[in-house]
Amino acid sequence: ECKSCYAYSLSLKSVFDENSLLSMLSPALRHEVLISIHQVAVGVLPIFRDQTATFTADLLQVMQPQLALPHTFIVRDGDIGNLIYFIVCGDVLVYEDAWPEADEEGNYTFERAKVFMHGKGNFFGHEAVLSRKRHRITARSLKMTQLYCLSKASIGELVDSIPKFAVLLHGALQAAM
Repeated sequence: ECKSCYAYSLSLKSVFDENSLLSMLSPALRHEVLISIHQVAVGVLPIFRDQTATFTADLLQVMQPQLALPHTFIVRDGDIGNLIYFIVCGDVLVYEDAWPEADEEGNYTFERAKVFMHGKGNFFGHEAVLSRKRHRITARSLKMTQLYCLSKASIGELVDSIPKFAVLLHGALQAAM
């Protein structure tokens, strides 16, 4: 699994400094390049649906791809909420509580009302980030899962530089729910 993770990580890297190259482009061309490079995520994630190229490119520029190996905890109940996780592919089990302990056979018992399966196009972690509180969920990948992460700091930077970004992001998150 470590080899798979490393190979995936390398596939996302470039020998070039992407931000440096993008900074040399005109804004319109930069937006076009970013949307083209991340076309799979743009096509899958509802947060980009019906948004302008500027909004999409600004968001893509600050989002970070992340890989979760099978059965990896992505977030645990009580963790500080610094990231919103968007699922590009894979499956994540989100439990609204601390993860239960396994019984003698290694099985878990969940309260049915607290278990949610999230897949391609879903997102989680937004409640803790937007409310500035700790997570009240535990999320665990069920298989190899590709995520795009949006940090609380990046949201702050975008809101500072583009005041109406907060309204756009809030609207996009509401529409994606």
